[in-house]
Amino acid sequence: MSLFKKVVILLSVIGGLLTVSSQASTAVWQGNAGNWSDSNWLVAGVSNQTLSSTISDQVSIGIGSVTNAGDLIAAVGGTLAGQNLTVAGNAVLNIGGVLDFGAGNGNTRTLDFTITNSAQVTMSYLQLKTKNLNLSDLEFAGGSLVLTDSNSIRGGNFPAQNVNITAGVGEFTITANSTLAGKELSTKIGSDLFKLDGTRITVAATGSDVAALNAELTTMVVNGKYLQVSEGAGTQTLNILAAVDGLVTTVITNFPSSTLAENPNAGGVDSTAVSATATKGQSFTLPSSASIDSFVFEVGSVTTTGSYTLAVYRSMDGLPWMLDSIYSETGTLPDGLAGGDLVQIDLPSAFDVVRGSYTVALSGVGGTDISLNYSTNAVYPAGAASRETPATNGWEPLANPDGDLIFAVLGSQDAPLPDAPTNAPNIVFILTDDLGWTDIQTGTNGPNALAGVNYGSDFYQTPNLARLAAEGLSFTHCFAQPNCAPTRAAILSGQYPARSGNGVYVVDQLARPDNSEKPTRFVPPAQREDIPAGHVISAEVLQTGGYLTAHLGKYHVGNHEGGQSTMPENQGYDFNFGGNSNGGPGAYHASGQLFGTRIGPGMDAYAKDYSAAYIDNVLAPMTNFNDPSVLEDGNKHVEDSLGDAAIAFMDDHRKGAMSARPFYLQLHNYAVHSPTDNVQARADLLAKYAGLPDGTYHGGNSYAAIVENMDQTIGRVLNYLDDPNGDGNTSDSIAANTLVIFTSDNGGYIGPTDNDPLRHHKGSFYNGGLRVPLIARQPGTIPAGVQTDTLVHSVDFYPTLIEAAGMAMPGGITFDGTSFASHIQNPEANPRDREPIFYHFPGYLDQRARPCDVIIKRVDDVDYKLIYTYDPDYTGNPTATEDVEEGLDALANPWELYRYSDDLSETNDLLNSSYSNWLLYGDIAYAMAGELFTWLDQDTPDWNARKLKDRDTNLDIGYPDSSSLPTVVPSPGEEFKVTDFTVDTGAGETTVIFNSEAGFSYRVQASANLVAWETLQTLMATASETVEVVVAETDGKRFFRVVLFD
Repeated sequence: MSLFKKVVILLSVIGGLLTVSSQASTAVWQGNAGNWSDSNWLVAGVSNQTLSSTISDQVSIGIGSVTNAGDLIAAVGGTLAGQNLTVAGNAVLNIGGVLDFGAGNGNTRTLDFTITNSAQVTMSYLQLKTKNLNLSDLEFAGGSLVLTDSNSIRGGNFPAQNVNITAGVGEFTITANSTLAGKELSTKIGSDLFKLDGTRITVAATGSDVAALNAELTTMVVNGKYLQVSEGAGTQTLNILAAVDGLVTTVITNFPSSTLAENPNAGGVDSTAVSATATKGQSFTLPSSASIDSFVFEVGSVTTTGSYTLAVYRSMDGLPWMLDSIYSETGTLPDGLAGGDLVQIDLPSAFDVVRGSYTVALSGVGGTDISLNYSTNAVYPAGAASRETPATNGWEPLANPDGDLIFAVLGSQDAPLPDAPTNAPNIVFILTDDLGWTDIQTGTNGPNALAGVNYGSDFYQTPNLARLAAEGLSFTHCFAQPNCAPTRAAILSGQYPARSGNGVYVVDQLARPDNSEKPTRFVPPAQREDIPAGHVISAEVLQTGGYLTAHLGKYHVGNHEGGQSTMPENQGYDFNFGGNSNGGPGAYHASGQLFGTRIGPGMDAYAKDYSAAYIDNVLAPMTNFNDPSVLEDGNKHVEDSLGDAAIAFMDDHRKGAMSARPFYLQLHNYAVHSPTDNVQARADLLAKYAGLPDGTYHGGNSYAAIVENMDQTIGRVLNYLDDPNGDGNTSDSIAANTLVIFTSDNGGYIGPTDNDPLRHHKGSFYNGGLRVPLIARQPGTIPAGVQTDTLVHSVDFYPTLIEAAGMAMPGGITFDGTSFASHIQNPEANPRDREPIFYHFPGYLDQRARPCDVIIKRVDDVDYKLIYTYDPDYTGNPTATEDVEEGLDALANPWELYRYSDDLSETNDLLNSSYSNWLLYGDIAYAMAGELFTWLDQDTPDWNARKLKDRDTNLDIGYPDSSSLPTVVPSPGEEFKVTDFTVDTGAGETTVIFNSEAGFSYRVQASANLVAWETLQTLMATASETVEVVVAETDGKRFFRVVLFD
């Protein structure tokens, strides 16, 4: 073995160029970006290989060129003391395949691989599968090593201190791709497999990745050294530093008199161990932003002093919520420390935090072994002590749930935000994803029951939503944008997509045609995917007005072009559970007690596998002919985790220092967005629906299971509001002071579900894509079991929430919504006549939508929808049967008018060239088209209704106006009129003769004064023809008329 001073490090490479140098030595990785993940490093990366030759003893190549066409394996077993492969001098070794160390099961002691001088070695990759070796040494003391595979260093199952990679004193450079995970790298660097000595590592990491990496690396002290990233242009430098104490630890005699949070020694006291394998924490709440200078703890006993780590986590309901710490630093306990001492830990510099709940945690380093005192009774209800040990499944409360460490937090605190208006209610806003209007069953007073007809599902079961409808007000005419992100942007911004504070028309981009063989006639404009960071969203108004705010679940309108500034935590939410840029969960279940990356931060704290206690205490009370006991030890479903997070937030609020403030809980379910196959459903609910017969329109077992899972989560939230401490006594209920709103972001997606009788589905501007359920509940304020047919659009939620909170809308912004806050308190006494609902869509969405403008309006208590289609020939490329049957049809006329109040399926276009329809509805169409054009062509500072361009001329396409509406002119003699009449005095009869059109109804009426009219006959024309109606004569003069009606 060489006598070079050793630098031993676990090699953790993601991709790109790897250079190891010591004086003249280099190791160059020439492969493409690889996938250096835990699965590749900790599990044997290659299996079932045919190895062409082995190293059976000492091999030394000192001159010439040596080639091995296949793989070269060392340490194959037997009783040899060890094998050495040394390439020295100017020797060249070419290995056509793999250099594999340690694939055997023998008792080989060591294997050494050394390159010195100017030697050159080339191979596809190094296989470090040293499971049965005591030690392998890789030493680069000169020469060069070229690895040509894209994943060029692979690992096996390592016990402690198997592999040393030695490069002497010098540089060791890792250039990693942008997907480098800081925690993953630091875990490898911080293992027991290596020592650090004089090495520098360069890592490509930016922004928050650097901060997260530093916080993690600070805790990884190995042989007195640790790693830290220094900022610089281009790639950052990760330097090995001596583990100099960052924390200053002193013994003080008196408990501090001025603190940000504290639990002094009071009542019964016990102690809890702190060591390298026993981390103890204490939660606390800060009601406003603060700078933390120090922490104080009381020592219970001292076995061994030494180094320790202090870490701070975001916390929720007494436990660390964000599992990665937001602060971490090491220190050394003072000599002579004894039980009963108060220790004050001063931070190197003040640590700034926003308002919220936190856990401060202490753990030992190496052999450090002490205990901390805690109060055994509930003298500090604003926090809780917690622990993390090898025996616990992550963080959990102390064995004594009333326990709180004796502690204090020192520093300075900003003035709190203003209090909320008096009697401002808590608000729970629940948004489901892709849940259709007919996908719930809430009874004859629910949001999908019209004129006594219940259109709710007879297969999907939603008993908790049925309860919500029975206890609240159901809206039968609520409309959203046609898919996910646009509705969320409309809800949060209070604006249509055509305004500058929104700009989100569709998911992804406006150019999403589904016909690659034929370019679309028009070129859509660009759009945003994020709500602009500068626009004041509803949560910001509530937060600055005195609310504690939290977002849970899918967000979808942040972190695209707007970056981190558009994420929930920077847009008025004190807490963000799971919100990020993604539109779907990817997978509904956790794996290894972690959720996939498509589910945003803050949810992994609730990803623990199902335990028997959780099933008994949480799921069993919600059962509805399902058996959750089958879930024990299985992966957690994200809908259950959302329920956990929601209750944790509300409980943290109830117990914390901000309990006097109202809270705003924005619960955006991932359900029932795709994927919705069987593996995405909870097994007990899937089994339940597999045993049920299909319904009239619905029959998908997995979809039904996910819907009911979502319903159970909503039920858990309602149960908490009714009885927060869960003791069966509702004297602590907060339901009467909590406004609950439930709705969906768009219609259901045909395939997983069915929207009949509504036409089409998610993404469409027919009502199958737009019409959604809406229920509001606040016992004592909102009437129970009542319906309202007032028109509502997603933009109405913003002003409704702000009015309900007793606040004023922000100035200088044009909002499109109309509040219904007073209407919900007494719909009859406070009627609401909403302006028309408008849509502008300058884009293509596969077979679901084409460029169009839409107006929805109520005229004389009848509901109409007028659609203008810019490209009426576009139909997409439908393949599913449902899309072919009820998707986009080519239109002869770009205008469509539907009276959807009695044509739910939008099958009867009233602008279908019928002369009678034109007589009946032409004026309505003209008026609505005029309103639509005025809306599109408005001149307001924040208006930005983007236009299509003609693909051939590149000219903007103008907005439609009423002049392009079709007019129907009948042939001469076919006009609707009375063409003749006769009077037969002898028979006492009068005959009225008029033109009719098939399918329309007519009333023959008479009047003596042209004021009061009496209907004499009503008839339905079966053909377009001249009709004769004979009526009996009466005494005196009479006038006759014929009335056309539909």
